Amino acid sequence: MPAVNKSQNTNANANANADAEKSADALNAAEAANEAAGRATKQVQSQEQADSLDNLLDDIESSLESNAEEYVQRFVQKGGE
Repeated sequence: MPAVNKSQNTNANANANADAEKSADALNAAEAANEAAGRATKQVQSQEQADSLDNLLDDIESSLESNAEEYVQRFVQKGGE
């Protein structure tokens, strides 16, 4: 086995450190991308919920516009209720 001099050992350590830093940077980038994707998913879900609620309120509003008196009469208590 050939002898390894101090310069070669130092270069190997420097390369290993550089590889470790690249791996850490890649991991940090992946974590940041994952967090961003999670935030985007939550924003889409929130928008879908808001749209669904808007549609429901629009349905209620249109029902009240055409049948307001009938709608209110459903909630009027009759004797003994």
